[in-house]
Amino acid sequence: MKSKSKIIKRYQNRKLYDTDRSCYVTLDDLAEMIRKGEDIVVIDNRTEKDITSNTLTQIIFETEKKSKSLLPIHILRDIIKGNGGSISSFFQKTIKTGAREFALVKDQIQKRFEAVTGAAHLHKEIHQLRQKVSDLQKKLQKYENS
Repeated sequence: MKSKSKIIKRYQNRKLYDTDRSCYVTLDDLAEMIRKGEDIVVIDNRTEKDITSNTLTQIIFETEKKSKSLLPIHILRDIIKGNGGSISSFFQKTIKTGAREFALVKDQIQKRFEAVTGAAHLHKEIHQLRQKVSDLQKKLQKYENS
């Protein structure tokens, strides 16, 4: 059974309030909660809109700023050019493209492997041998029953 989500309210002054503990928290505190496996939902206090996705994205960017390993400039430009600045669209498109490329490469490797090893021919021979063994077992069964 899944535990209920912890509600975090975000006020107009950008402060975050943990409704369970009745105290203000930081983005770092939210990141730590998530690392501990807590399920959090961030709600805009004024509009009551779920802003969890935006807040988690902000945590990721803040973490990246601290680590000084921001995405390379060319990737940031590609995000802006190709998707109007939407990171989620960029990653969805990138993942779909990567999955397609992976499938193509896997098929090519399989075909080359079969060409080198003659695996396609071996599969056919194995199937024929299994059929012959099955036929022999049926014949033996007939002789045993008679």
